[in-house]
Amino acid sequence: MAKAFYNALGKWSGKVGANVYSKLFGNQIIRERTKGSNPNTEEQKMVRAKLAFVSQLGGVLDPAVSLGMKKAAKRERMFPQNLFSKENYGNLQGTAPDNLSIDPSKIVLSKGNMTGVVFSSSIGTSTPGTLTVSVADINAGIGKASSEDSIYAVVYCPDAKAAVLSAAARRTDGATLSVRYPTSWSGLEVHVYGFVVGGSRKYKGVASTSEYVGHAELG
Repeated sequence: MAKAFYNALGKWSGKVGANVYSKLFGNQIIRERTKGSNPNTEEQKMVRAKLAFVSQLGGVLDPAVSLGMKKAAKRERMFPQNLFSKENYGNLQGTAPDNLSIDPSKIVLSKGNMTGVVFSSSIGTSTPGTLTVSVADINAGIGKASSEDSIYAVVYCPDAKAAVLSAAARRTDGATLSVRYPTSWSGLEVHVYGFVVGGSRKYKGVASTSEYVGHAELG
């Protein structure tokens, strides 16, 4: 008996005959119906492990993801965390569920066509509890750039399984971002990212795709 439903996003969900309809990152998925409520083929175990890994990572980076993915996710009719999973799922490495990893430089925290800035590769760590990131070029007058735009830096510490989002800095000459991090991170390696969110009326909320600024060891 048919039990599939056609939802408002134009996707089928449920079971019809030998087929099972579902969604993955907003895309229609059709697979053959199998016996048992929790099939455990190696391929299915790997898919579930990858989804769990990228979902957990998105939770750690949520302060940045919720801001940087918001506009693009709305356009794709999904939540920011779902878009984060979609963008980063393919960057996972590993051949088994228990050895999955991701290259920090490949993590995408924000997505969009806002004009970004050029971040300096020099990361300031001389002040305990504070990391600084400077902007080398604000790309003023280029593309969608506006002085009303906000620039953000994100500091991610894999060992602490936590991340910190900076306060916003305007797209102005000499822009520098300071990020306060827990003193318990001292001696640990962190990875730094940056992105821009539009502030003008026309492009308000539109983000640039995040840029990997670099990594540093905290003093």
